[in-house]
Amino acid sequence: DKAIAIQNDIRGLLRNFGLKVGMVGAVKFEHRIRELTEGMPDLAEIVEPLLEARSKLRENFAALHRKLLAIVRDNEVCRRLTTIPGVGPVVALAYTATIDIPARFRNSKAVGPI
Repeated sequence: DKAIAIQNDIRGLLRNFGLKVGMVGAVKFEHRIRELTEGMPDLAEIVEPLLEARSKLRENFAALHRKLLAIVRDNEVCRRLTTIPGVGPVVALAYTATIDIPARFRNSKAVGPI
């Protein structure tokens, strides 16, 4: 969410200078911003830290996501849960972390909604 917020801040900042980013994907966003601020060194100086922060957030998110997928891949219960339609790695891991010892519950009704 924070990376998207920074992206929207950049869009708003450029709009004040009459520059529109337009429809651009997450990968090409940085290139498009640099393209728009090419002839404006003062604006580029303002936008550069925002682009770096966005880039760092995206890198850290990707690393954490890879770790999450590795944990789910190594856990048999999580892998089995992800075969259920609508259950992805995050839900499977959250469920297995919450129901750490299934023997604690007498029946499935005792679990309740999580």
